[in-house]
Amino acid sequence: MTGIAVFQSNVLVADAGNRCIHRFDTTGDFIADIGKRDPEARLDGLICPSPYLGLAVDKAGVIYVTNPGMTRVERYSLDGKLLGFWGEGGAQPQQFSGCCNPTSVALLGDGRTATAEKITPRVKVYDAKGKMLAFIGPEHFTKEAAGLGLAVDSAGRLFVMDPGDGKVRIFQQEK
Repeated sequence: MTGIAVFQSNVLVADAGNRCIHRFDTTGDFIADIGKRDPEARLDGLICPSPYLGLAVDKAGVIYVTNPGMTRVERYSLDGKLLGFWGEGGAQPQQFSGCCNPTSVALLGDGRTATAEKITPRVKVYDAKGKMLAFIGPEHFTKEAAGLGLAVDSAGRLFVMDPGDGKVRIFQQEK
């Protein structure tokens, strides 16, 4: 298990090994899997070549999931319907570099989405349509940083855990 989020009476658990998001109720009863491969619906599903699969859920219950094998962020409804996605692989700053990125996702209260990457550790902030708004490059993290953890507080500050040195770095938008 690589991530957890709660929305109302739903507990969502990211499972990179099984390549899906498990949905439970708050008593622990299983409801459904989200993001599984579905050839009939022509859905590739979540592809996790490494042990990273991040998720977050917004105030409306839309689930944001990293799909590292497809180098993108996907959005799902609580009933498992793929609502959309954005992102692409490549070497440019706005793209997800190398294999198996993005690894983590966090939602800012104003509709922006933050992502983190491994190999070249970097964090980016995107608008709702996937346009990059901010780039926090590898110079802010240790060379050993892999699997950066992300969290956002109510003031919109972005907290990034660097496992290379065990420190949490705090970033906020300039006013």
